[in-house]
Amino acid sequence: MSFLCLHFTRNIHIHAFYLKFSRILSTQNAYLNRFVVSLRPLNN
Repeated sequence: MSFLCLHFTRNIHIHAFYLKFSRILSTQNAYLNRFVVSLRPLNN
């Protein structure tokens, strides 16, 4: 039972880390999109 509980908590930690990482990636993508939009008039 203890092994099962440990496996469950480890999965929760991995899931929380993945959520945090995806949130960081999404914010970086938003900044990148804003940067590209600001650069687009220079290319035209």
